Amino acid sequence: MIKRRSQVQLYSAAYLERAGRALRPNGHPLTHGALHHPFFIVGAGRSGTTLLRRILCAGGEVHIPPETGLLPVIELFLRNRTMPWGNLLGLILSYFEYRRQFLYSLRPLAERLRALPKSERSFAAILHGLYLYDAEVNGVTCGRWGDKTPRNYECMDELLRIFPDAQFVHLFRDGCDVAASLVRYGIEPDWESAAQAWVDSVETA
Repeated sequence: MIKRRSQVQLYSAAYLERAGRALRPNGHPLTHGALHHPFFIVGAGRSGTTLLRRILCAGGEVHIPPETGLLPVIELFLRNRTMPWGNLLGLILSYFEYRRQFLYSLRPLAERLRALPKSERSFAAILHGLYLYDAEVNGVTCGRWGDKTPRNYECMDELLRIFPDAQFVHLFRDGCDVAASLVRYGIEPDWESAAQAWVDSVETA
């Protein structure tokens, strides 16, 4: 009887949580109007995006962390945006930790973001905090951050919804050179698939 009662209580708690989400249909916003001015380097793989990242970071005025691949995490946020803010933070930041894109604990960042006023809570605030925190951990003082993930050309519309003032650098390299490099490094199995990958990336961007 005790076991059954605890199960009922558990089910009731889960039901109330789902009901609470239903009462917050819009959930946390993608952006909250803050003036963030990030830039995103996109393009076909093997187009020189890594070289450009190194050149820009060497100047000391911007910071560009490791590749993030933002499309899956954007979808993750949108599917769970009605979660309580603390739980949502844990979900999003654990995504980056699980993929080992940032080789340190993001717990201190989570505590900072958890303390944000409700009016400043958004997906843009999470990403802005993450990128600046990466600069801080790496001892970089910068006025602006960027992102170098070539395949982010797949979600430029979504990124503009998150950061309306964002800028994009689309690197365009000769398709024959790109295809040769993709095959040489084993990224694509043959010339035909390599050429098609270049065409797809250019047309999408």
